[in-house]
Amino acid sequence: QVFERSGVIRIGVVGSYGKTSVKNILKTLLSEKYSVIATPESYNTPMGIAKTVFSNECEGKQIFIAEMGARKKGDIKELCDLVKPDYAIFTGVCEQHIATFGSLENIWAEKSEILKCGAKKVVCGSSLKTWLQETDDRVLVLDEGADAQFGAMATAFTLRLYGENVPVKTKLLGNAAVENIRLAVALCVELGLTAEEIVRGIEKLEPIPHRLQCTEQNGVYILDDGYNCNPIGAKEA
Repeated sequence: QVFERSGVIRIGVVGSYGKTSVKNILKTLLSEKYSVIATPESYNTPMGIAKTVFSNECEGKQIFIAEMGARKKGDIKELCDLVKPDYAIFTGVCEQHIATFGSLENIWAEKSEILKCGAKKVVCGSSLKTWLQETDDRVLVLDEGADAQFGAMATAFTLRLYGENVPVKTKLLGNAAVENIRLAVALCVELGLTAEEIVRGIEKLEPIPHRLQCTEQNGVYILDDGYNCNPIGAKEA
């Protein structure tokens, strides 16, 4: 009812990995055009979402981004019923929480509830091509990879924006960062951001603490990936 009264655009972020990173990237980029609020840190349960919605910071915002987590069957549907997302991002599927789901197929079945939520557009990670049996016009699946140059403190790659190849550079590291940015950018295009706004937002991105965060102390580079606890994130690190 709070959402319906305010008319805020609602976005859900779902997946076995990358949710917090994509949420923060999306918030930074969309803030170039809109007033945006997102669930903080790794808040991804009904209580975490409710606390954000009823906070003072939510007043007057044009876009609300909700991270959606799941440990058991029914969690994603419950969050979709709560948020009723207008748009969504589905990062991917891996063995995260397999102890409570029992199989990778059960994880897919639960996470893919986001495809049934009635959103106008659901942007999916490239790895989900192996899971999606069929899609419709509402589902946009990223193509494979992008040309990227990886440095100790930055990543450079090319985005295809409005028919043009646009070179971008970010402080975020690794292939996962490139995929996460591309997921966010695809939704930003749907929401009307210009190429200039998108590039400007990418330049402002900062690493999330303990998620492939590179720092330097006395000439020593420290790669801190202490928060990641899924096989995809571990492989990327």
